[in-house]
Amino acid sequence: MTPHSKGPIDKLPFDVLSYLFRFCLPIFNDPKLVKEWLQDEPQGSFSLNKHIAPLLLCNVCKEWRDLAISLPELWTVIHHETSQLGSAPRKVTLAALDVWFHRSGQLPLWVYSNSPRIHKRFALHAHRIQRISIMAYFWTERDVPRAYRTASFPILEAIDIKSDLGVTPYSSLAYAPRLKEVIWFDPVTSWANGPGPLGAVPPFPWERLTKAHIATGITVRQGRIIMSQCPILEECMFSVVGTLTLDRFSDLTHRTITLLRIQMDSQLGLADFFHGLTLPSLRSVGLLYDDSKGLRFETINMWEEDSTGWNAFLEFLRRSRCALTSLQFTRWGLIEPMILELLELMTSSLDELVIDGFDSYEDEEFVNRHQFGVEDEPPVSIADNAVRRLTYSGAHQNPPCLCPRLTVLHLNNCIECDQSALAAMVASRRRTSGSVGVSRLEKVEIRMLERPSFSEDDEDDDGEDTDSDSSD
Repeated sequence: MTPHSKGPIDKLPFDVLSYLFRFCLPIFNDPKLVKEWLQDEPQGSFSLNKHIAPLLLCNVCKEWRDLAISLPELWTVIHHETSQLGSAPRKVTLAALDVWFHRSGQLPLWVYSNSPRIHKRFALHAHRIQRISIMAYFWTERDVPRAYRTASFPILEAIDIKSDLGVTPYSSLAYAPRLKEVIWFDPVTSWANGPGPLGAVPPFPWERLTKAHIATGITVRQGRIIMSQCPILEECMFSVVGTLTLDRFSDLTHRTITLLRIQMDSQLGLADFFHGLTLPSLRSVGLLYDDSKGLRFETINMWEEDSTGWNAFLEFLRRSRCALTSLQFTRWGLIEPMILELLELMTSSLDELVIDGFDSYEDEEFVNRHQFGVEDEPPVSIADNAVRRLTYSGAHQNPPCLCPRLTVLHLNNCIECDQSALAAMVASRRRTSGSVGVSRLEKVEIRMLERPSFSEDDEDDDGEDTDSDSSD
């Protein structure tokens, strides 16, 4: 095609092209894209990158440029992140921000940055900000725009704040009259060895929240209190620290929560958290072990089959009678019989199964524990039995295959089985089209378990010579 020739897309009416342009905007919370952009643009300014929309659309031809500039909705998202913390944004970046503000007209804005100076420019448009993300690591209170505690944010609906400065510098954001989604991460309390007081969690308008991600190192009791104060909550994520208590909480039934994520540094409090809890609308649950403080003795096999925590979790699911579609476990050390019990319980509804083991079992602390006999083997969540139960062999197979609606399977360093059987299972689930009552497996990501390479010398814990001959 020559530069002056017309292709089929040039014949589209502008209203159709305008509609398509809206789908060209990137998803800025994609970690892979963020990493790539930071490599190419050390000063950040992802939204302002000429290689992605909307600027990319402006570089195709004059007609597309004129059309893109005339569509205010293409200019309402401003995402700026710099890998050079503390560096001042370039003048061209600040000028580009003003262009964005102008082209977006008076539409609501979605803004993100980890730069204090960029946020001070955002603050000038407080009346238009609908969603805001602030990554304020290493900021001082002087870095926070004064407007974030004094200005009015009349249409603000969602905040994502990562800061160790407390709520005072962001009080106008935290108490905005239309706020309904909160992500609050305090790295200091999240990495502490013990929980802080509930007063460390900002007093958000809990009764209006539909989304609450609180990562400040709260206790199980504090998490239960927050849930009880949010009658219309739909998404809930807590970072819980501390060990088992002797508390037993009153029963709590929450009928609107559909997504639950719990990050813990110990499995002991899980029994408390799920005791008497009922979530009938739950569709997605994820449990994440927080190993930021280093591996512990309980890490590798987090739950025993007959442990209080595991039984409390199963009873919670049975009591809730929820049609769970997504299960996600990260570094939680579940063994195959536990996984099979769980899949049997959720077999009719499960669409996504994600199990992530530890990145590596060559960790020095794990090797040391092995030498002292604390743990023998890494946990195997999926083995031959589970693979066989997940394999579809026909309409009359008995027992029927587990999880017939499964479309997403992600297993990372937690599966050890006959690889030909695994390949046959995946092939059997990809041949189906849904017409036989078994959904097609659309996305599969599998990394086989990598066992630690202990040497014979590592096994010799008494310091004596091995059986091999030796001579001076």
